Amino acid sequence: MIFKNFSNLIYAVSTISDANMSFKTGPKEEVLANRQRFAQKIGIEPNFISVHQVHGNKVLVVSNNDLGKSEKEADAIITKEPNIFLLIGSADCLAISFSDPKNKTIGLSHAGWRGLDKKIIKQTIFKMKQHFKTDPRDLIIEISPSIGPCHYGNLSLKNKKSWEKYFSKDADNSKGLDLWQAAKDQLTKEGVPDKNIANLKVCTFDNKNYFSNRRSNLTKEPDSRFATILGVK
Repeated sequence: MIFKNFSNLIYAVSTISDANMSFKTGPKEEVLANRQRFAQKIGIEPNFISVHQVHGNKVLVVSNNDLGKSEKEADAIITKEPNIFLLIGSADCLAISFSDPKNKTIGLSHAGWRGLDKKIIKQTIFKMKQHFKTDPRDLIIEISPSIGPCHYGNLSLKNKKSWEKYFSKDADNSKGLDLWQAAKDQLTKEGVPDKNIANLKVCTFDNKNYFSNRRSNLTKEPDSRFATILGVK
């Protein structure tokens, strides 16, 4: 995990034992209580800012003024203010954390195949450059647990030229599409050094410490979301 080398960053990923973290898949009061408990667990104030994720490419710039407000529709959040904790809920999609240690700015993006196809990574980096003068060469990236090519397929994308190389030869609708590599390629294309990108490649379908939408569709377990949290001191 690359972020452990930066003492001013708070980065955490909840697990199934921490319960559902998304308003999309649970009652508001229950989710707020779950988030409060998780904040206590990792030793932070529950100053969370999350968004209503829609698999798009909209990026929100947030500040202390956004604390406690209703979620706005977006799929990425960026800030320069300390002690704000960005939160993305996921259950197979990638949560991509961006840290610019030079300017002490951060970003967090929700990226499934739709978000990647709509260039959510490019948009997030563009907004960090626009608002915070981020140089992509300074960015440090952490990719959350998410579904791996061992359990993810989507043949509807196979005929799109931009996706061809991410399919294995035996790909079908249940395996063979590598979202991890697609995300990494988009990051490096925007100027992020390869050495600055960390992905432990924990597959949410395989690892039952994390919620998985695809797994829940098969097993009928509750469809919930775990949280990826990023903040700067």
